[in-house]
Amino acid sequence: MGKQLNYYMGYDEFMTVAQAASDNGCTIISRTYENNRWNIKRGDPVDIVSDDQRDYYFVTDDADDDIFDESDGCYISEKTRLNVIEAGFSIPDSKKRLIMKNRLYLSSGVYDANGSFVKCSDTTAKVYDKLARIVRKLAPYTEVSHLAVNPLYENQKITSEKYITPYYLSLVKMGDYILG
Repeated sequence: MGKQLNYYMGYDEFMTVAQAASDNGCTIISRTYENNRWNIKRGDPVDIVSDDQRDYYFVTDDADDDIFDESDGCYISEKTRLNVIEAGFSIPDSKKRLIMKNRLYLSSGVYDANGSFVKCSDTTAKVYDKLARIVRKLAPYTEVSHLAVNPLYENQKITSEKYITPYYLSLVKMGDYILG
C-alpha cells in the first residue's frame, strides 16, 4: 500500500524535484551495482543525481542511518521503508524508440510483528505531497495519443491521460517514440 504518481519526466525536470526534496530535509541516495557489489552514495542532488542513472531514494530525517537491509545491502529495510520516498526520471531508449515511465512512491504503512498497522511519519507524507505537486506542475496531466505497447494492441493508437513533460509529449506526438 502506498501513494504513487507515475510520470514521464527527464533529467532536467527531475533535478528540480530532487532539489526540492533536499530543500525539505531529505538526503538523496543512489545505489549502483559495480564490481559485484552495491555502492551507496548519499548527498545533495548536484553531487548524486546523474543523467545515466534513473532511480533514487529521498530519505527524510525520520529514517535510521542504515536504510538498507543488512543481508545484501540493496533492498530498503522494513523498519525504514516508511521514511523513504522512491523517485526517478525517464531515460528514452533511442534503439527501441521507447520512453519508460518512472514514479514517485511512498509506502503508506506496514504491519508490525503484532499485526498493528504502522503509518509513515507525517513529515515524510508532507514531503511526498510537496514533491507530488511539483511533479504535477513539471509534467502536467495531458491527454496523449500513442502507440500501444501491449502486444494485444500492437500497432494500434490509443488515447490516455498521462503525467508527461512537454518535451516527451512532443517526441510522442511526432511519432518518434512510444510510451512504455
